[in-house]
Amino acid sequence: MAIVWTKTQQHNHYEVRAAGKSRRLYRNGVLHTAYHPDNIITSSIWDLLFLPALLYPTHQLQRVLLLGVGGGAVIHLLNHYRTPKEIVGVEIDAIHLNAAKRFFNLRYKNLTLHHADAIEWVKHYKGEKFDLIIEDIFTEHEGQPTRLMHNNKTWLKQLKRLLNKKGMLVINNADSKEAAFTKANSSGFAAIFQFRLHTLQNHVLAFTRQISSISLFKNEIKLNPDLTKKQKTGLLRYTLRKIQNP
Repeated sequence: MAIVWTKTQQHNHYEVRAAGKSRRLYRNGVLHTAYHPDNIITSSIWDLLFLPALLYPTHQLQRVLLLGVGGGAVIHLLNHYRTPKEIVGVEIDAIHLNAAKRFFNLRYKNLTLHHADAIEWVKHYKGEKFDLIIEDIFTEHEGQPTRLMHNNKTWLKQLKRLLNKKGMLVINNADSKEAAFTKANSSGFAAIFQFRLHTLQNHVLAFTRQISSISLFKNEIKLNPDLTKKQKTGLLRYTLRKIQNP
């Protein structure tokens, strides 16, 4: 892919690479966003972060909070397939936000972006609660993506505080060890679902405050011809299992 834009600031090096209409955003050599306007499905981690939204009917996901925006791949997926009334995105890296608008078409009327530390933003938030919270706070270390912070009981409690009584919390865990800790410290949910892709170590966990099922998820796929087609052709790839239903 050709490099179409670069920037170095505060020891971080940024690149946007392109091939045709495809765009990729890198920071310090680590991929933070992949986007193609004619094929929103990424066949990577961003699909796993969006897919839990199919565990609920569309009308139940009106207010969405995304912690860690990057170049906005998850926002494109949500708006393309679920069309929530409002999406709030929080991103600590201002250069990511600028690149998202300039190169990744991240401009929606239902989108509000905040340049802020997501941890502090959550801690001090006092507004209306959310139907869906997606936590994807990652950085990079030695050329590999890594969580900016390890999950702890306090952080999980703060996230739950922002969730409405029937809401869903989605967390991107870097590996199985981190996922096990998250599961062990996330009480008060009706069910837990795990999304994975065989090419990634990530374990994306979806915690639902109301009963959902894999059959409901599959039905939501069937109701969308584009998702059905992409699943049949292998562009939409994932494994899903229900791992808890107290």
